[in-house]
Amino acid sequence: MCQPVNGRRYCLKLHQNLKYKGIQPKFLKDIPKIIAGLIMKCWDAEKENRSTIEELHQILKNWDNKIKNKGSGVS
Repeated sequence: MCQPVNGRRYCLKLHQNLKYKGIQPKFLKDIPKIIAGLIMKCWDAEKENRSTIEELHQILKNWDNKIKNKGSGVS
């Protein structure tokens, strides 16, 4: 059941599936593997295996620089 919480839409069932059952949403088949890998790392059940916000910022900043410098997508 989805309900607004603090002005945001919040799905209790989705949260429970992610946190307690380890069930994760499926990726679209055309999502780049590098992006899927980063998402999976963020979803890791073990906190110490997840990237910090600082690490995520640096990864995304590096990807942005590569795209700007090469004029191509992240692969």
